[in-house]
Amino acid sequence: MPTLDGNNNIVVTVEDIRELFPEFADTTMYPDARIEADITVAALYVSKKNYGDIGFDRRALLIELMAAHLLKLDRQTGADGAAGGSAGGGATGLKLSATVGEVSVSYSVPEDNGALHFFLNQTTYGQRYAAFLAALASPRLYGGSFQRLL
Repeated sequence: MPTLDGNNNIVVTVEDIRELFPEFADTTMYPDARIEADITVAALYVSKKNYGDIGFDRRALLIELMAAHLLKLDRQTGADGAAGGSAGGGATGLKLSATVGEVSVSYSVPEDNGALHFFLNQTTYGQRYAAFLAALASPRLYGGSFQRLL
């Protein structure tokens, strides 16, 4: 579980990522140093400073989702030196199908909502991150009133 340090910064650890996302439990495929690096990069997308109306739990989850997204992207594209990508960075998009004999893979490129949405739509973690941000950013209306549902 993420914690706060003495400077009111959210601290997400390798253990937090491995616990929340069991996909990254394999220490050979996902060494601690790789996860730590992606947690550091995730904090560039989401401030680790615990302030504002997002709240500790939500902000910590956003950092964790972004770190998982980056880890998954590294694995998909082979950027971490692992199999799964191709020379030149690997394919991007949402995988629709794959064939082993005669090697055939097809990807769907998400609707063009800008570079950030394209970046986030490449993994389920990124999609969850984008959906969570959208839910936080937009008021929810029902019955013609301005009452927030969140």
